[in-house]
Amino acid sequence: LQQRLEEERRLRAAEAAAWAAEKEILLTQLREFQRGRGTPASPFSPGAGSSPGGLDETVALPTRAALAAEAAAAQGLAAPSLTSEDEGPLTQPFSQSSCGANVLLSEDGYVAARTRGCRQSVLLGSAPLQRQALGWYYELEIREIVEGWVGGLGMGVTKSSPREVQRVPDKAWRMPSTFMIGYWGCVFLDGKEMRTSWRPETLAAGSRVGVLVAGDGSGDLRVFVDKLQVVCIEGALRDVMAPGLELYPVVDVFAATLAVQLQRRAKIPDPPWTSVAGSSPSATPAASLVSVG
Repeated sequence: LQQRLEEERRLRAAEAAAWAAEKEILLTQLREFQRGRGTPASPFSPGAGSSPGGLDETVALPTRAALAAEAAAAQGLAAPSLTSEDEGPLTQPFSQSSCGANVLLSEDGYVAARTRGCRQSVLLGSAPLQRQALGWYYELEIREIVEGWVGGLGMGVTKSSPREVQRVPDKAWRMPSTFMIGYWGCVFLDGKEMRTSWRPETLAAGSRVGVLVAGDGSGDLRVFVDKLQVVCIEGALRDVMAPGLELYPVVDVFAATLAVQLQRRAKIPDPPWTSVAGSSPSATPAASLVSVG
């Protein structure tokens, strides 16, 4: 087990290095192309503006398969399998049509980066999550962060499908029938705001963040960071629990979070779940419970 964990750490480090190298190559090629056409450099290119991380809104991000294969080759390991049933059911990619104006999706729909500002970066799953034995679950990897922002990643689920969302709002919690955790220490339950002490701006690059809606009828909403529970909102979705319920993953690449990667397969952490020290095991009502839908 220790050897497998060490190999996983090495693979994560190599993936991060491959991501940085690939992004720099793409940006260099783009600048050369722009110079050849006499086109001014994008204001989001490195050295040309203030976009955190130097991401250009026209750059296609590398896919996880390419990064994983390159990282495995660099470590002398076999390329990791993305189809192992032991790692949970397949999570479909983010919708290419139902996403914010300031977010850039990779061709396969699994990697996303914010190109400017701190909002208008909502991502909606292209298909509902498959229910596992313990409930509905998906997981992200934080690929890139930016220092100095207040607030960070928003994650949750929604009953709203891409075809029902005519216009993606500036923040995900404004969508109907949506349940979100994160931002600046907030919980939004279908328009009702609560507070939590968990602050996602503390997430580091490489962290894995998972969201679980319990399938036992309780409707509990849980957040895990690197397989450890950090938040549990008891009964968050109790009122919508029903046979045939379809839940879509929804993500807000907000503030300190700059780029994320949706995991194709993610296994629910093994119970029992207890919140780690310093986390928020539950949420409390905001000073004034308001409707924000």
